[in-house]
Amino acid sequence: MEPIVSSTIDALVERGIDRSWIQTGREASLPASFGLRDTRWDIVVIKDEIPLGAIEFTAQSGPSAANNLANRIHEATSRALAVRTSDHSGGLQPQLGLFIMWEQGRSASVQPRLEAALNQFLDDELYDEVAYTCYSEAGLQEPSEAMSVQRFVDRFSRRLLARAVGPLGEITPNLERYREVIEAARGEKKDYSLERVPKRGGQAEVLRGGAQSVRDRDCFQAETISVDEGGCPDGARDRDRPHPERTPTCHASPRL
Repeated sequence: MEPIVSSTIDALVERGIDRSWIQTGREASLPASFGLRDTRWDIVVIKDEIPLGAIEFTAQSGPSAANNLANRIHEATSRALAVRTSDHSGGLQPQLGLFIMWEQGRSASVQPRLEAALNQFLDDELYDEVAYTCYSEAGLQEPSEAMSVQRFVDRFSRRLLARAVGPLGEITPNLERYREVIEAARGEKKDYSLERVPKRGGQAEVLRGGAQSVRDRDCFQAETISVDEGGCPDGARDRDRPHPERTPTCHASPRL
């Protein structure tokens, strides 16, 4: 696992994260709630004593992988929840990442359960980014494009930089390519995150149904106010005005 952690650190540094911000080993911890003093992570990124983010790495292999799946899901859930519900400096939530390596084989039958859990981690925003890899005799695979290692490192580093860098005047040349992201960040996720319509679940059905209702309403209004073949003119001003050339099929109420 250590080579994977080291490679991830190098990738973050290449994308603008200062190596001095990165902590590993006993120093890598975040404040937690539920009476826990802190939670241990494989990588923690801290600047000016403010935690910016953390990454946990986990690997499941061998015949016990399937049996231990529920335990691993519980551990990942409780770890993230303890951080999410803790008080943080300035009200900023640290970015959380999960890097999981899964050995295919006898455990292939439970793999859909794992993928469902990872998707829910992202949908419920317990974790901001997830990297998901599978390895077997055929080699290393990335089952989900949305959870590829490249995407994980790129997006996680941008999230960290958005929290780490202050006013635009302080942006150094090596961070220039992230100017748009940094400029949009204002300390709260709602101020710089993109609007997202969920693709799965009941909320997605509600939003899709709402969009259809809006389209139906607009079509109904357009048909109601349009001019029909009989010559009923469009608009309130013309509705009360007689047209000698043709006989309207609809009539306005007489003025009193």
